[in-house]
Parts: sequence; structure tokens; C-alpha cells
Amino acid sequence: MRKILKLLMTGLLIGCSSTTVANNNPSQPRPTSETDSVPPISSFAFEACNFAFAINECTTFPKQQHWGKVKEIKIFNVSEIKQLPDPNKIQVFVKSKGCYGYYDSPQKEAWYPINIETWAKEGKTPKASLVDNKVMQPELRKAFVEVYGKNVRMLPNDCNPIELED
Repeated sequence: MRKILKLLMTGLLIGCSSTTVANNNPSQPRPTSETDSVPPISSFAFEACNFAFAINECTTFPKQQHWGKVKEIKIFNVSEIKQLPDPNKIQVFVKSKGCYGYYDSPQKEAWYPINIETWAKEGKTPKASLVDNKVMQPELRKAFVEVYGKNVRMLPNDCNPIELED
């Protein structure tokens, strides 16, 4: 058993050191791989404060994935945009290239919802911020797409962007 472990460790050390040497050679061209063909995907969580059930407090929501780099997060009064009867409904949106899973490829950059719920604006001014917002590395993107596919339904259930005049 000891000999087997020793052989495994030796193999790992040799394998690691040869990889390290190859990676330190700047003249070696970087091979193009299939991982480069998966467009950028951002993974992020968000925190919302002073809305509906979280007046005077903040709540962090679970991670979501969107195509492209998520650039910013905003809370919009969507009553007029969506022609809702209640004049004080708010919803959280991010500037991205669409919700991963809802769209099977990146869309035009716009404001996409991160949930389908609208909340009543009450009391203090609501705030939202991105938490742990990162664009996945190519290898992770490839693995993510292999595990989840491109057509899996993830949050939110409706990812239609809002149309805003610039």
C-alpha cells in the first residue's frame, strides 16, 4: 500500500511540475479550446434593503447567472412601465445581456429583471446592491453549461427586459 501511495505522489509531483514549466513558457502559444466558445456568464447575489417585508433591514438573495458582465443593479418603479394599477410597485433589475437559462445565448444589453415579483414601495427609500458579482472563468463557464445546459429554467421565470428611453 505504501509503494502505491509513493508512486501516486511521485506521479502527481512530476505531473504538476511539468505543467508548471509549460505554463511559465511565455513563447508557447495558448491553444484555442472549446472553453473560449462559451460566452461570458456572470454569477452574482444581490442585497435589497427597505422594501416590502424588509423595512429597516436588508436581505441577501441567492446567486443568479446572467449572460455577459453584470454592470449595475437598480430598483425601478415599474407601475408605469408595466402599466400596473398600483402606482408604487418596484422591481429589481440588472444591466446585463439576459438571464442565463431563460435565453440560450446572450441578448442585447438592457435592464433585465432578477425576479418576477414587484413590491410595494413603503417608507424608506429601497436600495439594492450587487454582492459577489463575478464573470466566470472560461473553464468554469464550460463546466457550468455542461452541467446545467443552456435551456434550463433558472431564476427568474420571466426575463423580458424593460424598455427605457435613453
